[in-house]
Amino acid sequence: MEGAALLTLVVLAATTVLLVTEALPIGIVALLGPVVLVLGGVLDAQELWQGLAHPAVVAIAAMFVVSAGISRTNALGFLGDGLTRISERGPRYVLVVMMAAVALISAFTNNTTVVLVGLPVLLAMCEKTDQPPSRYLIPLSFASIFGGMMTLVGTSTNVVVAELSPPDVVLGMWTFLPMGAVYVLAGVLYMAFVGVRFLPDRMALSMTLSRGIPTEYVTEAEIGAGSVLIGKTLDEVSQRNEVQVLELVRNGIIEVPRPDAVLRDGDVLILKGAPGQIVDLSRSGANIVPTEDDRHVTTRDVDMTLAEVIVPPGSRWIDRRVSDIGFRSRYGVSVMALQRHGHHLRQKVGDVYVEPADMLLVQGTVDALRNLRASENLILVEGIEENVPRRAKAPLALSVLLAFVLLVSFTDLGLATCAITCGIAMVLSRCLTAQQAYSSLDFNVLLPLVGFLALSTALEKTGLAQDAASTTMSLLDGAPMWLIVAVLYAITAFASDILSNGAVAALMVKIVVPAAALLGVDPTIFLMTVAFAASAAFLTPVGYQTNLLVYGPGGYRFGDFIRVGLPLRLIFIVLAAVFVPLFYGGPTG
Repeated sequence: MEGAALLTLVVLAATTVLLVTEALPIGIVALLGPVVLVLGGVLDAQELWQGLAHPAVVAIAAMFVVSAGISRTNALGFLGDGLTRISERGPRYVLVVMMAAVALISAFTNNTTVVLVGLPVLLAMCEKTDQPPSRYLIPLSFASIFGGMMTLVGTSTNVVVAELSPPDVVLGMWTFLPMGAVYVLAGVLYMAFVGVRFLPDRMALSMTLSRGIPTEYVTEAEIGAGSVLIGKTLDEVSQRNEVQVLELVRNGIIEVPRPDAVLRDGDVLILKGAPGQIVDLSRSGANIVPTEDDRHVTTRDVDMTLAEVIVPPGSRWIDRRVSDIGFRSRYGVSVMALQRHGHHLRQKVGDVYVEPADMLLVQGTVDALRNLRASENLILVEGIEENVPRRAKAPLALSVLLAFVLLVSFTDLGLATCAITCGIAMVLSRCLTAQQAYSSLDFNVLLPLVGFLALSTALEKTGLAQDAASTTMSLLDGAPMWLIVAVLYAITAFASDILSNGAVAALMVKIVVPAAALLGVDPTIFLMTVAFAASAAFLTPVGYQTNLLVYGPGGYRFGDFIRVGLPLRLIFIVLAAVFVPLFYGGPTG
């Protein structure tokens, strides 16, 4: 193997490991590999940066702006109104109607936007009807994924595949509809009658707070001057306040938390306990103040309320330290604890860098929480639909979305041009401000796509894509088309469970196009297989942004996605093997 090909393989493997382990921010990892290839002479500088102006990247960025206009105007508010009205019809009825509605809407707007709208609505409905949100939130996420498969603009994965396709293959707005509709029908029926049996019965954290059900958090408490805890031992504090002391920090040094250690003024405790227990401890003179700007603030006010917020994708606080955000000065709330991927972080909360889908336990007055609810950078897990700005612009935002669909469907302007036009229309019509448009760009999606477009170019230049296609086809030599489709679908889908969907699609397109040439079949059949498989990330909460968003509020564990998603994955593989060759040409074997 020549040096360029070997270096490309090493970089691809290293990039995959770094993304899976989350050792570095995803944007840094995505660009690091291509930079190494440029320094190694595999790519030139122009090939590295051409991804920034690639039609797929431009189109997806502009589609984020269009979706932000829909979100900011609450143009999908009717979804919540409808669910509230049918909540008394029974859980299965609500599940089917909710999934069908979410799938239909997701066909035309960003999946994440739909989930962000539906999430607080479902939590509020579950609290009102005394049902566990865990029965609805995975179906919410999966329905948005199903629906996104139906059209060109439904998901960024379809955009990537369409824009990277050979010139003689045209994947239009409705090319994806036949197979996408099959997946929506099968997915909704599976979740309503089979998948629901695998869903756990767990309450959302916000609901456990309101019902007094113990939910433990890890947080930091500083012993203030005059505290009644001074002179008490750790064992006495633990028994009196029913908290577990994890670490004792004295004079900046972490000490072993011995039960007989006597507390002093200025000691810091890292402790675990239920929210009520933490608040009781604060009234004893322990300041629950994990952020730097809250050092002087206590939580003894009787009107203080606990609440939880989610950090949405695109928030300006992502990759910022909690202590640098200034929750007290900006929103009038104190951050007491942080949960990530279902786990409470033991480290000092103020030093944690915020990531998408983090859940923060905050404390503040009712007025402070009302102000927090109006922020586009944080989402209160319930009640957000009550206070969304620019509601009067909702019909205008829907008109822009309709114009977007019509332009893509009936003109030859190209997806990127149509998306930019409608994104600008959202701003000019004041459905959102220019600053909100900039903030809507999700660089955790865009930067990996730019990086993997460069890596896919390297695969093509070094001949690795051709080699991979030849190897795959040699292993499947003589196999019927349904089996080839099933294998390609499985490889792509399982890769998408751990890597960016768009990145996987970009790499697989470079492999399946030469593979189709080797077999002498229309490449459309393989391209569509890749498009549908790359979107079907059901097995992990990190495989798709919408899965990550429902992970914490639903009280899910990693295994819940495998239990629900694995049978669905197998069903979708079978459906692809049967219907993709039927709908998109090629011999059926």
